[in-house]
Amino acid sequence: MREKPLEIFCGTGGVGKTTLAVSRALSLARHKRILVVTIDPAKRLKQVLNLEESAVGNICRVSSKNFYGENTKEFFLDALVLDPATTLRKICPVPEVFQDFNNKIVKTLTRPYGGMNEMMAAMEIGYQLKRKEYDSIVLDTPPGSHVVDFLQASEKIGRFLDLRLIRTFASLQEKAPGLGMVKSLFLGGARKPLDYLGKVTGPRFVEALTSAIGGIYKNRDIFMDVLNLEKNFKEKAWSNWFLVVSAEQGKIRENRQLLKNMAPVLHEDSYLVVNKSLAPSLEKWHPTTDPLLLVKSSLLQEEKTVQKAFPGHFKGRIPFPDILESSPRKQVASLGELWYDASGSEGG
Repeated sequence: MREKPLEIFCGTGGVGKTTLAVSRALSLARHKRILVVTIDPAKRLKQVLNLEESAVGNICRVSSKNFYGENTKEFFLDALVLDPATTLRKICPVPEVFQDFNNKIVKTLTRPYGGMNEMMAAMEIGYQLKRKEYDSIVLDTPPGSHVVDFLQASEKIGRFLDLRLIRTFASLQEKAPGLGMVKSLFLGGARKPLDYLGKVTGPRFVEALTSAIGGIYKNRDIFMDVLNLEKNFKEKAWSNWFLVVSAEQGKIRENRQLLKNMAPVLHEDSYLVVNKSLAPSLEKWHPTTDPLLLVKSSLLQEEKTVQKAFPGHFKGRIPFPDILESSPRKQVASLGELWYDASGSEGG
């Protein structure tokens, strides 16, 4: 298993996806330039890495000494907790361009649960790939069906930019670039629906809405860049996929549905990661009484059911034992050693 420019972790909630993603990033960071990104609004990555709230939206450099102690050789891992509003400012850095997004509608939509999280996540990953500062980006995706929304972000952007409203505005701006957004739309035949909307919501809402649409149009080239992102997910040379399941939780039905929805982007370099696997310990346990023999047999059968629930989907199955540590960072360090041992000192 070689590392790829994109290492994508997905799965249902509560299976240890974030912890395993960070541990994978930590293992690769020994010899590579690695960025771990969470696009999960729950911000579990912030808790695992003990990041301050002020760090959200910005790349933070994390020392390996935080995981392995002061007496170890130091290396660094970069981490980013997605903040949609910060991403928007990042990809539209010119003040006069960004001012169209400085209104209540956009501010509401770019909150963590405001509706633009998946779209801004796609923009953030596209932006980081374009910078080419990292050998690999390890991506911690939202749980369950939300990862599908992220994967479809580029398609949604394309459909939005092709809307009649956008194309009408584009045509008017080319003919009369000095007109304001609202006036242009009125002249373009949108007066009646906007006039009705204004009566319901008030003129300020209409102004904010049209300003936001205008900002997206002015920055359409930046938004269109993300349309090329999805092909990177589909290409074997670009990505490794890891579906994280928990031996203790199962959730077979939910994961099968998730796999079905993700089928268009999955390729043969996809791996089933079984977290909290008890099999290695159970194989070393030799009970002598019938009740304990039954316990061992039941636990092994339960885990085998999880591992065999997805035939033909994965190149390999990677079990991780249930590791109990005093802190999330120590747990990440222990899991990171297991990735490192499996990959070899050169990584990959």
